[in-house]
This record gives sequence, C-alpha cells and structure tokens, in this order.
Amino acid sequence: MTGGVGLNCLFIKRLWLVMKTMSRPWTPAFLILLITVPASFVEQVAIYYMGLVPSGFYLVLENRDIDGFYHQLWVACWWVVAIVLIKSGKSYAAGALYIQWRWNLNEDLHMKYFSNKIYYDLNCLNSAIDNPDMRITQDVDKLTETLQSIILQIVVFPGVAIYYTYKCWHAMGYLGPVCIYGYFTVAYILNSFLMSPIVAEVFRLERKEGHFRYIHVNLRSSAESAAFSDAEQVEHANFQATLKSILDSKQKIVTKQLLLSMAVNTSDYIGAILSYIILAIPIFSGMYDDIPHLGFVISQNSFVTMYLVSSFSTLVDMSGKLADLAGYIHRVGELIEFMRDHKADSQYWNQSPTDDNLEKGLDTGKDRGRDEDSEQLISSVRGEEIERETSSIIPDFLTLKNITILNPITNKSLVKNLSISLNHHTNVLIHGPPAAGKSSVLRTIKQLWEPLVGSIQSTGDIMFLPQRPYFTRQCLAAQITLPDPPKHGEDPELLGILETLKLTEILDDTQWNEDINETDGFFNRTVDEDGSEENGINHEDAETTPMIASQPTSFLRRLFTTPSLLHSSSPLYKTPRRSWHKLLSPGQQQLLAFSRVLYHKPRVVIMDEATSAVSGDLAEVMYDLLRTMGVCYLSVSHDEGLDQFHDKVILLMGDGQNWRVKKAKYL
Repeated sequence: MTGGVGLNCLFIKRLWLVMKTMSRPWTPAFLILLITVPASFVEQVAIYYMGLVPSGFYLVLENRDIDGFYHQLWVACWWVVAIVLIKSGKSYAAGALYIQWRWNLNEDLHMKYFSNKIYYDLNCLNSAIDNPDMRITQDVDKLTETLQSIILQIVVFPGVAIYYTYKCWHAMGYLGPVCIYGYFTVAYILNSFLMSPIVAEVFRLERKEGHFRYIHVNLRSSAESAAFSDAEQVEHANFQATLKSILDSKQKIVTKQLLLSMAVNTSDYIGAILSYIILAIPIFSGMYDDIPHLGFVISQNSFVTMYLVSSFSTLVDMSGKLADLAGYIHRVGELIEFMRDHKADSQYWNQSPTDDNLEKGLDTGKDRGRDEDSEQLISSVRGEEIERETSSIIPDFLTLKNITILNPITNKSLVKNLSISLNHHTNVLIHGPPAAGKSSVLRTIKQLWEPLVGSIQSTGDIMFLPQRPYFTRQCLAAQITLPDPPKHGEDPELLGILETLKLTEILDDTQWNEDINETDGFFNRTVDEDGSEENGINHEDAETTPMIASQPTSFLRRLFTTPSLLHSSSPLYKTPRRSWHKLLSPGQQQLLAFSRVLYHKPRVVIMDEATSAVSGDLAEVMYDLLRTMGVCYLSVSHDEGLDQFHDKVILLMGDGQNWRVKKAKYL
C-alpha cells in the first residue's frame, strides 16, 4: 500500500521511530552524533572567518600594506588547514555513522524478525508487507547511506540561517533577509509539491525491485525443477514483464525528477543573482556613499548574503535525496510497525494452554478479524461434545484437545474438534488426502498457526522435521547440531551419527572451500560455483532466538573461540562450495535432518513426510532408532505403509471437519 506515503506527518512519525532505533542513547552512533554536530557548528565558524579573508586582502592591497598582506596570507592558510581537518574528520565520522546506524537498525530488525516466529508470518502468511528481506537489506542500506549524507547539513541549517540572517539584516536592513526568505519559501513550496509524487513512486519502485529479485532467487533455487518442466519461455516472459514494470516506474521517477531538477537548478542560479540584487540595494540607495574602503565592505557583505543564499540553496538541492529518503523511511518504518504490533498480538502463545486461556483466546479471536462463518463454526464446536480416546494413566507428552483449525489465509476450515495424545505407548500417524490439513496440524502444534478453538498442552522438548529440511550455509557439523553450534570434542559422536545413517560418503564426495575458515561460525560464507554468495544464519529454534538476540556478543564469542573449530582439519568443520540442497539428494537431506534427532535426543519428534525420499529399509531403520531411544513421535505421511511403525492412525477426511481413528499394527 502507498496510501499516505509522502512528506507528511506519517513520514515524521516513522523518521522518529527509525532515528530512535539507530541512535539509542550512549551507543557509538549516539556518541558520533554528539561529537560531529558541535564539530559542524565549529566548521561553520571556520567557514565564516575564511569568508572574511578576501575582504582583508582587498583592504591590504588597497593600502599597499605588505606586512598586512603577509599577515592576511598567514591567517588564510590557518583557516584553510582548520577547514580541511574539520571536513576530513566529518567525512570519516559520516562513514562511521553509516556503519553504526546500519548495525543498530539491522540488529533491531533482526531481533524482532526472529522473535515469536515473525519471519514466518511475514514470509508465509502476511500480504501487507512486501519483500521483508529487501527492506532489511537494501532499503536499510540506502536509508542509512542517504541519511548520513544530509543529516548534519539539516541539523546545522537553523543555526546558520539565524546567524547569517542577523548579519544580513545588520548590513543591509530588513529588505535583504525578507527577499531571501520570500524567494526560498516559494521555492520550497514548489519543490514540496514536486517531491510528494516521487516519494510514492520510489516506494512502489522498491516493492517491484524486491519482486524482481525474488523471482530470480526463486529460479536459482528451483533451477532443476524448472529445467525438467521446460519453464524457460514462461519464466522469460515473466522476467521481462517484471523488468518492464520496473523500468516504467523508473521512467515515471525520471520524468518527475526532471521537473524537480528544473525547479532546483532555477532556484540555485536565481539565488546566485539574488545575492547581487540584494547587495545592489544599499549601494544604489546611497547607504554606502560615506563609507571608506567600499571594496572591503562590499566583499564582507557579499559573503554574508551569498552564504545565506547558499545555505537555502543547499537545502533545496537536497530535494531529490529527501524524496528518496522518505521512500526508504516509509518502507523500513512500516516493517518496524508491523513487527512491533505483531509482537503484542503473539502473547497469546506465551501463556499456558489452560481452560482460562482458551476462553481468553476465544474472546480475543474477534479482534484477530474472524468473519461470521468463523463465529458460527466456534458456536457449533462449543455445542458439540465428542468423546475421543485418550489415556488417563500414562502421562502424555503432547495433547491436542478438541482443536479446530482454519487456514489463516483463506479462512477455510481444515479440521474440526481434533484430539491427539502422544506418550511412550502411543505414537501417532496422520493420513489424509492432499490439502486435508495434515501439515496444518503440525503448524498449529508448532504455534505457527493459532487454533480457532481448543487447547494444546505439552511437556516441551519437541523437535520438528519439516517436509523440506532446512540447512544453514555452514559446515557439516553445524547441520547436525542445529540449532546449536558444534562443541569441542564432539567429532566421534558426530561421525558415529553419520555412520549410523550411512552418510559418511558426504565427507568424501563434497568439494570444500579451503580458503574459507570454518570459524566464521554462524556467519560462514559459501560461494557457489556461479560466483554467488550467501550468508547462513539459523534461528529456527524458539529457545535459541532470545539468547542470540539478547546476548549476541557472548554467543558469537563461543563460536569464534571453540578450540576444536579453530584448528580442526576434519571435513566436519569445512564449508562446502555449494549449498547443501544442491549437494545432497532428497533422501540424503532427510537423513541429515534426522541426524539432529540422534544428536539432541528430544522427548518428542514430529515429522512431516520426513521419510518420503528414503527407501523402505532406511525408513524402518529411522523408526527403529526412535523406538530404541525411547523417543515419542507423530508422523504425517501419505504412505500408508508407515502405519506399521505407529500405534494409532488418524485419518483426516479432507472435508474440513471429519476425522477418525484406527488401530495400527507393528511388523
């Protein structure tokens, strides 16, 4: 949405929100500003005295004063050195400010992004915020780069304008400042009128650029599937259509910037003439008739008027950058607002699944935008009393009690009044036709989706194996220990896990990046053969995220200083040249993901088609390992042959409501 996007109150609000995030009190960025702002005022003082130097030369040359000339030359050199040092220092400080601002802003965004699974909602459920990845990367980069280039000029402008207005008034009367202020007020109104459409168009352009980047990344990650599907012509047409849309938006910006550029350049050059017009008023009116050394006075006063005009011209010249900055501020500020509000709504999941909280969840459901059909479904669920088989003797590790699930995007009912209990004597398999809601049950257990009604209770220590395994761009050991980093002295255990799952061939067949140190930890960089780079960082586990977010330094220090990683030559700690998804077959990917179960030994494992790509023999080995370890498990699969490894099978009928239970038998 671009409604309300412009140089308006919303822009001021979001600018303040971003500035509070980037320049928190007593952070390096705050201290840099604390030093550079006064330095900028000192620079203006130096510029003022440097501006008076020519009038001094006029005076000594007119009087043929050789000693005065050498003195004036010495003064000029002194102010030149001072201005050079101050400007160079400001330039360095501006670069440092960009670095600190980007770190602070990205750190805050990442902390919010990985808390309460907000990244999942943004990328899978939300349609209001486009391309969150681009907002966090490119838009933040452009925002901080643009802002650091203009902020000091904006901050010192009021002080400069007030001082030179006083000097101009003192030298030429009220008419000089009134002419300058009147002229640039008109120029500002005109430029503001021309800038607002550019802000909205920049906002739209960045959204289209994000989509263009996304379709390229999507093709890159699905290149083999696209090749098998002969999708070249379709994707080519899609790419070209998206590119045309981008360039059309860019053309609109270029056209609108032409008018803005004409207005800016006109104000600049007329402003230069205006300073001479103002200077001519006291001369031709006779104010300077009795003043000796007229050249000296004219030189001083011309500097004052020209610098006042120049200050306003500089502000007008920022119009283009300010328009771009407003677009970036709106995009980043909108993302911050969404994640802030989402965090408040997600507190529902931080409460214990008691009956009171269930009622509270139902009461607050209306606030989450349920329609009339949803309310009717709640009423029907409440009015039904369905008895399901549960165990009251053996303690349950996971219990789903009468949960009803809606698709949060389509609002379609997927399953109604579902009850499941998992314990050491009850391992469950969920069957059903496509789109029956099998994976949706797992999303609800993981708290990615909220149930419309019902409760979920668990003792914790649950590991999920999703349908498509997730791998970071790190070493093999990190894939096994995910979401934790590898620890010292674990080589025998990790090798034993690989041998158990017949994955040791990975160590021999993989091409490693010899020039990249594995001690880069969670920020390991891998370079594909096509020259592209990616950074790997995983926060999939909810328990890891707060620790990384609240204590990033100590967490990274552990990664950098692990002894076994600093000097290990084992392939376990080397980074592959290509991503794991490209290196491993689908079956190997599922086995490598399963290795995390053997490493972490959770109490409960929930698997979504986690054996679909492996042979029947390997699937039997995997389930035998779970049973031997005493791990309770719930599986989702279309393969009815897996019921032999489970105690109970739940069949989802696919009509959005009904389901039934049947007994399963071991081999």
